[in-house]
Amino acid sequence: MSQQQQQQIDDNLLRSDQYPFVRLNRTFKVAAGIGMGIGMGMMLNLLGKKPYFTNPHYHVAFASALGYTSYISYDAQTYAYQRNFQILESYQDRVKRIEFINKAIGDLHVPHRSHSIPAEFKKLLVPEKIQHILCTGNLVSKDTLDYFKSLTHGVHIVRGDFDENTSFPDTKTVTLGQFKFGLCHGHQVVPWGDKAALSILQRQLDVDVLITGHTHNIEVYESNGKLFINPGSATGAYSITSQDVIPSFILMDVQGTTINVYIYKLIDGVVKVEKIDHTKAQ
Repeated sequence: MSQQQQQQIDDNLLRSDQYPFVRLNRTFKVAAGIGMGIGMGMMLNLLGKKPYFTNPHYHVAFASALGYTSYISYDAQTYAYQRNFQILESYQDRVKRIEFINKAIGDLHVPHRSHSIPAEFKKLLVPEKIQHILCTGNLVSKDTLDYFKSLTHGVHIVRGDFDENTSFPDTKTVTLGQFKFGLCHGHQVVPWGDKAALSILQRQLDVDVLITGHTHNIEVYESNGKLFINPGSATGAYSITSQDVIPSFILMDVQGTTINVYIYKLIDGVVKVEKIDHTKAQ
């Protein structure tokens, strides 16, 4: 049996009511119980020369048959429950290996260019499930900052060209697990979004992952063993170069020397997700 086939079986087992073997045994339990009960009852009544269905022996036989077939069906259900626990334990082990769940977001421009973060995104952002928020700036409003702080205490922000809060730094580095992250809004990078210029900034900050914004265009790529991320605009706010911006943000889970990057886009009211894996260069 291939690994993919086993995974499909495991997925079915997690929904034991949909598992054909369990359903078959439940049907068998009823049918066989009735058949065996009637057969045993008739045999006992024939031997005793009494009416078929009024003799107490028939009812005892019927109940015994149901009990017997119930016992048989437990084999299938017990197997399903056992596999459920094994699968859930494997998922739990995977969750334990996740050291940090981080969110990269930026260029919200609330309330000047957008009213708020889309409701479809807010449903996905549960308080205390995200350890760190790495924001490329241009929050503009204090309400947005307060919202981020309601999700986690680990909020890291750099100043965008429209941020009035001058306490935000122009650049910031954060070490999470085995990765060093660098933050910069990106309007300081000329030309904006230029890969060669971003590589220079990455070397200056000496980081494994560089997160920048300003262009409002989501982008994730690797270069010389380093990871470059632009989370785009979480609200779909227009930019100087584009009026039609797709709302987007990024989630990252850090597992040892690997980062799993999940790219979230809101397209026609539906959240689309892409996944990219990055392994730290040795």
